[in-house]
Amino acid sequence: MNLVPQSEVGRHFAQITPMIKRVIDKTEEVYGVGDILEGLAKGKMRLWLNDNGIVITEVSGNVFNIGLCAGDNIDGWIDEIISECKKSAKANGCEYIQEVGRRGWVKKMAKFDFKESGTIMRCKL
Repeated sequence: MNLVPQSEVGRHFAQITPMIKRVIDKTEEVYGVGDILEGLAKGKMRLWLNDNGIVITEVSGNVFNIGLCAGDNIDGWIDEIISECKKSAKANGCEYIQEVGRRGWVKKMAKFDFKESGTIMRCKL
């Protein structure tokens, strides 16, 4: 899993858009595809990429947010991306890494010392 340099993010939009859309369609994500692509283009969000998937991250204060994770065979590369995210979080002066996802991620992330710290409730208008 490699962090894509900001100057090269735009050339991956066609490749990553279907994966972003797939996550948004499953989760009723707060962000739309356009919001995420814009965040990436402006450097507010960062793109991590490998042959099987993508991860989109964002630093907010002292928190390194894993905002979106999509792809195939995630169990085959999740160890690598969490290790890379931890390094990047420390390099960015973060004290925490946070991942917001569906309930199934709680068990998957426990092996990396993530703990469930709250519940997100949403009402569609």
